[in-house]
Amino acid sequence: MWRHQRCTVCCIRTASPPWRGRPRETTWAWCCPCCRRHRSKTSPNRSPRGRGLPLLQLYCLKDRGVVHELMARAEVSGYQGFAVTVDSPATRDLTIVPHEWMMFSQAMQLPHLPAVANSAISPLIRFELMKDPALTFADLVTLQKKTRLPIWLKGILSPGDAVLAASLGFRGIILSNHGGRRLDSEIAAVETVSAVRRALDRAGFEVTLLVDGGIRHGNDAFKVLALGADAVMVGRAPLWGLAVGGEHGVAQVLKRLNEELVLAMKLTGCSTIGELTPEMIYVRPGSFAVDSTTLWDAPR
Repeated sequence: MWRHQRCTVCCIRTASPPWRGRPRETTWAWCCPCCRRHRSKTSPNRSPRGRGLPLLQLYCLKDRGVVHELMARAEVSGYQGFAVTVDSPATRDLTIVPHEWMMFSQAMQLPHLPAVANSAISPLIRFELMKDPALTFADLVTLQKKTRLPIWLKGILSPGDAVLAASLGFRGIILSNHGGRRLDSEIAAVETVSAVRRALDRAGFEVTLLVDGGIRHGNDAFKVLALGADAVMVGRAPLWGLAVGGEHGVAQVLKRLNEELVLAMKLTGCSTIGELTPEMIYVRPGSFAVDSTTLWDAPR
């Protein structure tokens, strides 16, 4: 992704608009509007042009002044919100990650973060050290007060955290386990979709619920949407398309995903996304985060 000079441009130009309210009207949310802008060469002073909702992905750093500056620059450049990653205040020992990843990290650049003169530390490790390991919901509320734009919280998996986030006024929640790269044996986002949706509905909150992780086929999207997500986020599959065929490759992957989703809907008798229900999904008894005894009563 970071190797491709026009990654952000190619992906955004093929992205569809994200969902904007119930009943759900669109299904796909492409990862590029939530670019890793700390590491991207695309300037926060220039909002990506596309048909989607441009969100600036942010991490909470120890130096809040840097974060506030990025947010201010994004506000005046046309971004419409922020996706704040909350699931990685700490990382695993970077000395034992795969050799290929460390080689790749040496080529990373951090053009929008303060430079460190003559630093022998790789950009990846330097970025990890800049994160705030003591991040709390109170910090996130303070961050929300610093901007007029809405904030989505990315990396929540707990129904309790989802309800708390909604009660604090955050616009949306992105269920994600960070690609399984943070906590070993962590549940997948799909395993908690139904529980989170039920918790939000019972508490009376209407917030956008997005899900990422493991969406490789249209059938995967069908399952997540039926369990209660408003839209799904895709990343790796379009990036493979990008690697093979640039912008055209991304477009072909998204087209294929959509065709697979449409076929699954036809085969289950659904003419709209709003007709997808939990009853269409078989959940193996004993699943970590889905209570199969009450799944069928989940309010929709």
